[in-house]
Amino acid sequence: MAKTLDFTKAKKNFLTITFVDGEKILVRTPTKNIMDKLIELKSAFEGVEENENNTQALGEIYDITSMIMSNNIARKKIEVDYLSEVLDLEDLMIFFESYMEFVNEINEVKN
Repeated sequence: MAKTLDFTKAKKNFLTITFVDGEKILVRTPTKNIMDKLIELKSAFEGVEENENNTQALGEIYDITSMIMSNNIARKKIEVDYLSEVLDLEDLMIFFESYMEFVNEINEVKN
């Protein structure tokens, strides 16, 4: 008897995000590429904390946020321009705190 593994039917965890304009997405767990970007994220936040006018670091944060949020169930691209309109720096910090809690909970369940 052959077994089948179908990733299209695999039960997955996700983080539900509802934006202030009512838009809702279901964000998946991170890929390796996203995990690599999350490691870079710490230095981007430190760059913004040191200088609030550090537009390069702030741009990196929005880029990584876009990448993470675009990894959603509907495969909808979440653009940086949209995020920069609906999320301020405090919102980004809240998102990353919640996202990392979500990732850590999944890692704890698997171990």
